[in-house]
This record gives sequence, structure tokens and C-alpha cells, in this order.
Amino acid sequence: MEIARLNDLVTILNEEVDLLARLHSTLLAQQQALVDGDVEQVTATVEEQIEILRAIGAIEEKRTAILASENHEGDVTKLKLDHLIDAAPDYLASELSRTKQALKNVLDAIGRVNTQNGMLINQSLAYIDNTIKLVAGEDRTSAVYTPQGDVKRTTGHIVINRTI
Repeated sequence: MEIARLNDLVTILNEEVDLLARLHSTLLAQQQALVDGDVEQVTATVEEQIEILRAIGAIEEKRTAILASENHEGDVTKLKLDHLIDAAPDYLASELSRTKQALKNVLDAIGRVNTQNGMLINQSLAYIDNTIKLVAGEDRTSAVYTPQGDVKRTTGHIVINRTI
């Protein structure tokens, strides 16, 4: 790959690292909003995540186009960053190595926070489900909501006429 293309690729990958770091920060803010029960903030963080993911998609298109222009076999999914590091001059190889490690670190951090957020959401759904059952005086063994948040069964019409 020519030096100019490698420089472009390094720039694009660094932009992607920055966007992923921003996504990580947004996920942390979402986690705090989930803990606080702040629905408006959760909604705002979801909208911000969508915006960031669109930007990452655009950057990925640029990255894929650069790799496709240099890969005559046409399958850019088989072109590994390690291969580019081995083929690059020393100063670019070290930059690509640093960028690769930064990508790995931020993706690992995003994965951890995303898993934690999923557990918080599932815990909230279980709490809501149990609260509905308690108020409705219904069987606690069958769920109202699925783990995905869909209504599994309706509780019917409820009239609350007792103190719990």
C-alpha cells in the first residue's frame, strides 16, 4: 500500500478511535441515567449513540474504500491490520500498532459497559414486571414482560382498591 494511502488510513482509524471513545462516554452517561432512573437522559443518550454510530458508519465507508482500492482481490474483510503493520514503514507501523491497541482497548471498554447496561435494563424490566404483578395481585411465576421488553401477556383491567 502506498504511503499516502497508509497515512489516510491512520487518520481514519484515529478518527474512529475518537468516535468510539465518545460512544464509550455516552454509554457511561447512559449507565448513570439507568441507575438514576432518568428516562429523559436515557432517551438523550440513545439519540446521541445513534448519531455517533452514523458517524462511525461514514468513517467505516471511507476506511473500506481505501482498503478496497488497494486490495485487488476485492475482499477487504480478509485484510488484517497486522498485515498492514508488517507492510508499512517503521514510523507508520508504530502508529498503526498504537492505533490497533487503542481500538482494542476502547472496544473492550464499550463491550463491558454495554453488558452492564443490558443487565441494568433487564433488572429494571424485572422490577417493573414484579411491581405490576404485585399491584394486580397476579401470579408471580409468569412474566408480563419478556427480557427484550415486549409485553408477553396483558394484565387486563386493574382496579386498585387495597393498601399494600
